[in-house]
Amino acid sequence: MVSDADGTHLAGVSVVMKGLSRGTNTDSDGNYKIDAPEGKVTLTFSFVGFSSRDVDVVAGQSTVNVTMTQDDKLLNEVVVVGYGTASKKDLTGGSVHRESG
Repeated sequence: MVSDADGTHLAGVSVVMKGLSRGTNTDSDGNYKIDAPEGKVTLTFSFVGFSSRDVDVVAGQSTVNVTMTQDDKLLNEVVVVGYGTASKKDLTGGSVHRESG
């Protein structure tokens, strides 16, 4: 299971086997399942707004619970890009009201 420092389960965390390009994502309860080869494997956990974390898994280990550390600086790196069309009347936005005087 993957959670944050408060114990909240994190959905959508990327879990990838380092060097093997195989991975999965956590479900809505923060759980994941990944079939790892025998021997030592390193799992990389990554999620927007959290520091990535590498965890070594040894042969015979079947459960790996991870606590992710929030990194607010990483949120500044997020860029949202939208594609598609919309009419002007369907868009919302802010306005500035200036008082004269």
